[in-house]
Amino acid sequence: LHKPSRSTAKTSDAVAIEDLDMQGLARALNSGKSVGDDGWGMLVSMLGYKLGEQGKRLVVAARSFPPGRACSRCGHVKDSLGLSERTYACERCGHVLDRDWNAALDIRREGLRMLGLPEDENRGIRGVSPDADLAGPRRLEREAPTSNA
Repeated sequence: LHKPSRSTAKTSDAVAIEDLDMQGLARALNSGKSVGDDGWGMLVSMLGYKLGEQGKRLVVAARSFPPGRACSRCGHVKDSLGLSERTYACERCGHVLDRDWNAALDIRREGLRMLGLPEDENRGIRGVSPDADLAGPRRLEREAPTSNA
């Protein structure tokens, strides 16, 4: 856990995560101790102090925030989304994508909101446009201004 948390802290100015109820997940998935033993709490702790040492932020989206149920394109929130539904399809705008990808986009949007970055401004930040590739860590940094001199 030290290696991925250090790598993430080095390459990111901020990290947004969801506040997971690990005990609730263990009960809901009938997986017993295996969910509790995955080290999620330790990873969050390591990310928090490693980011803090570098003056960076760990942003935690509240449990009341509905990641994955809100459309990452138009913001429409579904009433319910079953665990068996692996594809998210928005009833309002017709946007269709992988359920986990949609949840990641929602968590990123909420993290940027919590950091006080308006969504229109995010388009000028490298790696955080609404259609950005989320496969790897991204830095929240402004493009360097070009000089005409």
